[in-house]
Amino acid sequence: MDSETFSREKHKAWLGTAKIPLDSLEFPVHESRMDNRRCETRLLKLFREQSCERYAYDNYITAVIRRKDLLQALQESNMTIESLHQSEPPFLEIPSGLPIMGLRGKHRWMAARKYFSNPADRWWTVLFFDLDAVSSKTLKFMSEEDDNSMPFYDGEVYYKIRTNELQSDGANAKKWICRIVSEWKQSDYNKLHQSSCYKPFCDALDLLLNIPVLLYAFQLGNLRRIFRMKCPEELAVSVTQVYNVWARLMKGFELKLTISDVEYLQGRSPRWSSVDRNSIEEAFVSGRLFPDICNERDRVTLKERVLATDTIIPSMRTFLENTKFLEPAAVILRGLLPRRFRGTIQQQLLLCYTYRDRPREHFWRSYQHLWLTALRIFPYITSFKPLQDRRGRRMAFVGNYWGFLAITARDNGFSSRQIDTLLETYPHYDIIPQPVEDPAYLYHSTNRWRLKIRCGMPSETAFHNTAPFLSLENIYRERKPQAGAAELTHFAVARDIFLSFFQGPGSGNTELKEHHSNHDGLDQEMTPAPSILNLEQQAASTRDAPYQNLHSGVASGHSQPNQTDLPMIDLPCTSTSDTIGTNAYRTQPVHSALDGSANFKDTEIQGHLKPETTLSRVRKVMKVKDRTANLSIIAQKAYDALSAPQTPFLVNNLAKKETISLSEYPSPVTSKKPSHLTLTNNSSKVSKRPPGLSIELDGAFSVPSGLPTSFPQQIEFPEYTASALAETEHINQWEKNVVKVKVSSSVKAAKERLYEANFSIGLYVLGSSPGEDILYCIEQENLKFLDDFLQDTKRSSWWYRAFEDDYLKTISSHQVHEALANYVFVVCGESESDLSRVEESQSPEI
Repeated sequence: MDSETFSREKHKAWLGTAKIPLDSLEFPVHESRMDNRRCETRLLKLFREQSCERYAYDNYITAVIRRKDLLQALQESNMTIESLHQSEPPFLEIPSGLPIMGLRGKHRWMAARKYFSNPADRWWTVLFFDLDAVSSKTLKFMSEEDDNSMPFYDGEVYYKIRTNELQSDGANAKKWICRIVSEWKQSDYNKLHQSSCYKPFCDALDLLLNIPVLLYAFQLGNLRRIFRMKCPEELAVSVTQVYNVWARLMKGFELKLTISDVEYLQGRSPRWSSVDRNSIEEAFVSGRLFPDICNERDRVTLKERVLATDTIIPSMRTFLENTKFLEPAAVILRGLLPRRFRGTIQQQLLLCYTYRDRPREHFWRSYQHLWLTALRIFPYITSFKPLQDRRGRRMAFVGNYWGFLAITARDNGFSSRQIDTLLETYPHYDIIPQPVEDPAYLYHSTNRWRLKIRCGMPSETAFHNTAPFLSLENIYRERKPQAGAAELTHFAVARDIFLSFFQGPGSGNTELKEHHSNHDGLDQEMTPAPSILNLEQQAASTRDAPYQNLHSGVASGHSQPNQTDLPMIDLPCTSTSDTIGTNAYRTQPVHSALDGSANFKDTEIQGHLKPETTLSRVRKVMKVKDRTANLSIIAQKAYDALSAPQTPFLVNNLAKKETISLSEYPSPVTSKKPSHLTLTNNSSKVSKRPPGLSIELDGAFSVPSGLPTSFPQQIEFPEYTASALAETEHINQWEKNVVKVKVSSSVKAAKERLYEANFSIGLYVLGSSPGEDILYCIEQENLKFLDDFLQDTKRSSWWYRAFEDDYLKTISSHQVHEALANYVFVVCGESESDLSRVEESQSPEI
């Protein structure tokens, strides 16, 4: 419908304006806006602190009524239709039972009903239109007009677009697509629905159109993570579970479900947690849950359904948070496959599966085992880290488990060029112990309930309490209720999250099974794949590949590695005997990037060697007097001492956990990125490994034995020179590695600029220079340099704000890393005027 036709039809249908009682209005469920308690609370706050402005035209409520019904109400009030055309609207009493349907202003009406208690004040100004004089299209346009309402959320916009597309209403669908302000979000939406790989996920999202409230928390910004994960089959299973759970709960009451009901129940586990059960029962008694359902029998039915829910009650919000739990494992498994492969992880690993003659359930068991292995080791070999438990120093995750992952993949029947490369490149000294059996599911707790402990990326404590139990036997073992237990253990939560992706509709298949979108009967819900039902017994009958010992920090008790495989050994310079005590360190080979090349940015220092490692293994040890000397300067001196060697070698600073390659000539001091050069690891292809040069904690150099070198016994640094160089040559890795963009606009524009540049992590600095702000576009791997920014003394008194779901939240400098790691947009600055500018442009929740 064009705007001219719409305006003409709307003008023709206008009947007049009047003040009417609030209780005379009705709003059809889901036809105007989804019930949003946050929006209602915002308006209540405005009413209390400012005013209602019920006479302002922009705040009028639009409603439709049949002309004959309006004339009846006017007659009973001794008024005429002309009285509704006055400049000041009159008060019109509406007879009981007369239907007046509101189209816009639903949350104003809801807030006003709570704000006004005096019957004389319970009214609002309404624009009347003749219901019989407008077409259904005009009604739809009127309900969707952009007025003084809250902006539509991504979930509402997605619902409108898909509803119109499925109804073949292309014009209206395009209109709603245009409401997606961000071009990159529009692009991601189109990519999602144009790719055949993501059809299972799109089909699962379409199920939620039957219960629109479930789409409220959907955020188009999360599509970038979904594309990065490349596992739409698993995501489709999880979204379908959201639909199945709520379709069972709300069968017969679908239109009575509100956003506040979903927000209260999401993350609860009433069957297993006594705290959750008691809380839900109290909410039913008080009317907090399902207040629009008044029939006592119906409320009892709903309560019984909720309390019988066997899983953690899911929602779109918990689904999106749980993708953060699965994403690190997806990134790891992509490392076993070609860098740019077509299709999905499941499809590619199926092609890599060598046991083609075995039943499909064997692949499905091996496939899940590989995911569980990746979930156990992700903090050690990726930049993803569990959430920090408390302020202060983060927990260290030391280890290189690419070799172990490759062994696990091989022993479970997977073969690829990337797996073979990992097996050749990485020694596998580290041993993960066999998973512990029979974990606890419940425990007694008095801690306050929080949604974040039931979904999303685990905390450091949760990870360490969960990883030892992640096995197929434990995941599929039947749970036994524990009387009086109050809370789910960390493992119970992780188990539920894993099963939400891997058990249920479409499990084990590369395509989502067809699901009828009507819910006249719940017998049409998809059931778990048959192979899952006896997976516990199958898993128990097949022993897993040898596990390796996972540790945090500098651990002891490692098995003695094969000395011939050691690429380098670091020695303390104080050792003068022929043996090395337990304080000797070794370093792990350089981490493999996804394409097989080594990337020194991820190099980490490993644990102790066994005692009595002979000094004969080491050719030379050299000392540096000034331990504060910059790594690049030391490397320059070492390079000069080697008389320009013709083979590359490494410098490793154990104190700072830095590694540098001297593979580029001239020396790394003059190279573009001296501390982060890339060296392809060809050790498996050449007869001799490249020489290694290391710097121990107190300044010792060492190289492996049997390798030619012209090292002198000691490299002398004049102390004044080294100290001066350490100060003047210090490299701010944040400024050096992070993309910086000047922005002279609003926070909203900065966020748009971030996404247009294909970055998902952004730090926006206001007032950093006169008239210009700075936007840092951050890659995940560069978050480790954030301390260089935060610890700058000139920023000690800065303020920091995080945008969570488009709301502003105050955070401290200690919380910035965690916020950015969770893809939360952070704004900071020094002046109060800049802070006011940010707060005034938002609806803050500080």
